[in-house]
Amino acid sequence: MKTIYIHPVYPKTGTTYIQETVLSKVKEIEKLIEFNEQRTSQGPYFEYFKSNFYKNNINGNYYNFYKKRQNFYDYVFEKIKISKNSKFIISDAGLLDPFGSPGTSNIYLLKDVLKKINNVEKIEVKFLVTIRSQSELIASYYAYRSHYFHDKNNLSLLLKNSDFMENFKFSNLLTHLNEEFENPKILVLPLELLKENSSEYFKNIEDFFQIRLSNEIHKNTKVVNANSKIIDDKKYFYINSYKENIILTLFTKIHGYLKKFDIYDKSISKSNLKNTLKNYLQKFNKKTIKSKIYLTSNQIEMIKNYFKSDNNELEKKYGINLKNLEYY
Repeated sequence: MKTIYIHPVYPKTGTTYIQETVLSKVKEIEKLIEFNEQRTSQGPYFEYFKSNFYKNNINGNYYNFYKKRQNFYDYVFEKIKISKNSKFIISDAGLLDPFGSPGTSNIYLLKDVLKKINNVEKIEVKFLVTIRSQSELIASYYAYRSHYFHDKNNLSLLLKNSDFMENFKFSNLLTHLNEEFENPKILVLPLELLKENSSEYFKNIEDFFQIRLSNEIHKNTKVVNANSKIIDDKKYFYINSYKENIILTLFTKIHGYLKKFDIYDKSISKSNLKNTLKNYLQKFNKKTIKSKIYLTSNQIEMIKNYFKSDNNELEKKYGINLKNLEYY
């Protein structure tokens, strides 16, 4: 039986670290999709999970759910069928992002395709759920996804909004996964454990994936894509802005003009070459710090108290010591 590992959940919980430092170095586990940084914004995965169902239908490109589902199924099943590996992974921090679109409802799209695969090729589905203390995660996520929120300069208003806060209750997602996938094996992995006890952090990964990690991986505990810095005993989280480089701007304008022609739109517009070039040029965009935020000690305490009961239950069910990691 083959195993498909799903690594969804929130950005800013150490996802990129696991992708770049761990998973990309393990030959026994094959990627079913490219990881976040390398993945293009087109293709079977994106079209099934991330495409905007309500976008303008230029040139008659209407959305068809069943076609997108079949394309993604064909893509995944073909990779599984021809591979010599028995372990595969889909790792995407935005897959079940509660503030994304369609966000958490992707659980049903995911289940739909995995069930279809299991009817032909027996598979076991396991989930790696990375988490982070809500007092850290909320501030980091807010800074990283600031364009999602109207109150960009007033996080304190969101902290009083129960609909916003409830999205960071990890038990909601874990309960949902257990219900839809009939109690699959789940590893709940706190980001803080990497710093507090890296040996246990890596052992949990090794046991879950049934692999052995190299000494080189064990020594590399530097978190990737950190968007915070301690200044005068306060932890600030940076809201960044990006200025598009001139070459990419020119490329985008030329692409927009050529899309008017059917030959270009059908043969080149959606090709991997175009997407690869676009992703490469995006690396040269200039990142600047737009602003920074921090949580007061009262806000941190309020957040910990809000999630205390939920984290306590999580601790008991999944055998993790969240109190020692200062979740509450």
